[in-house]
Amino acid sequence: SSSRGELQVARAVAGGETEDVVFDSNPAAEKVTGRHYEICYLISPDNSQEALQEVIVKYKSMIEEQGGTIHRLEDWGRRPLAYAIKGKLDANYVLMNFEVDPEALTEFNTELNKDEKVIRFMTFSRKEAISEPSPMLGGLA
Repeated sequence: SSSRGELQVARAVAGGETEDVVFDSNPAAEKVTGRHYEICYLISPDNSQEALQEVIVKYKSMIEEQGGTIHRLEDWGRRPLAYAIKGKLDANYVLMNFEVDPEALTEFNTELNKDEKVIRFMTFSRKEAISEPSPMLGGLA
């Protein structure tokens, strides 16, 4: 677990290739007094790799612009779905843990609902920040 304001490393998985991605936490993070959340969202497989990255950057930026902090961001790549969602049998999975105030979360969820590229998402409230790699990327639970 790293403290705020430090460089953080996340493992990104795309198209079967894995690479470490270093990102700087939000410089305004010291002001964050929000709650901790975890979201997993599924991006339609009809999008190009560039469009997928645009969606990920869009939602990461949205949290940061609201004064929030990203603690973990993982692109799990394309995976099969257990059942068809909006006629799709697979999707690109993204996991994000972040800290933001509840009003910003409401706006964030509204944007996800409107985005046609996002076919499903689920947001969970967490008691604390989670920055370790997820079990999907070989981290320990």
